[in-house]
Amino acid sequence: MKVGVVGAGTYGSVLINAYYGAHRRGEIEFAAIADINPDTLKSMDEKYGIKGYTDYREMFDKEGLDAVAVVTPDYLHEEVVLEAAKRKIHILAQKPLSTDIEQGKRMIQAAKENNVMLYVDFHKRFDPAHIQLRNAIKEGKLGEIEYGYVCMEDKILVQSGLRTGRRTVRRPGSSASISLT
Repeated sequence: MKVGVVGAGTYGSVLINAYYGAHRRGEIEFAAIADINPDTLKSMDEKYGIKGYTDYREMFDKEGLDAVAVVTPDYLHEEVVLEAAKRKIHILAQKPLSTDIEQGKRMIQAAKENNVMLYVDFHKRFDPAHIQLRNAIKEGKLGEIEYGYVCMEDKILVQSGLRTGRRTVRRPGSSASISLT
């Protein structure tokens, strides 16, 4: 499977590292990265030797991808997802799919109409620590769970698309830690 990534920022770089590992193990062909920042692409090329594009459409035109991961700021998912679906490229989009319900509906419809998979990456479902906890609960190793508490701890700033003057307002995003009693 030939894959590409659109967006090489905060979480994109994590995903790129994971895809590069899968590429080295022969599980995928990691073909290219698209990002608007040429310096980021240069850094990724130096680190991984993966071709970079400043325009994802050019990457779609030239690389013949089977699938693409969309790791742009949330409010920018729609344009990339619609273009990928139109070109029959399967899509992995970071959560949330959209910050706007109508955009989300359009992306889902485009995937259906073009018979491509659109998967929203709820990556914590595959996190080893979360899987271990889920299995321990299922197996009764923790006894009867009466109460659960989830706390968002690791602050990651994600562009929201809201703009005030010249600066972008950022909203925090994060992952969870869990306390069970």
